[in-house]
Amino acid sequence: MKRVLLVLGVVVALLFMAAPANADDGYPPRDNGAPPAEETVVTARPPSAPSGALPRTGDDSSMTLARVAVVTVAAGGLLVLAARKRRASLA
Repeated sequence: MKRVLLVLGVVVALLFMAAPANADDGYPPRDNGAPPAEETVVTARPPSAPSGALPRTGDDSSMTLARVAVVTVAAGGLLVLAARKRRASLA
């Protein structure tokens, strides 16, 4: 049982451990003193009138993830019950 808990703990730790992001040496860009190749002129425009609904972005995966979590917890509970039943039958 201790081995199972240890393996489970290691798996959970690996799943939730975040690796640091490595930026390459070229970021942020360094100014080498050279003048810009060309200048860009930006012209400001007044905001346009709203055209209706906002565009839909992103994903609605929270309910899917909640269902996966419930199934995972239920499966874990069933494994615990099976282990208890097995242990009781062996004793």
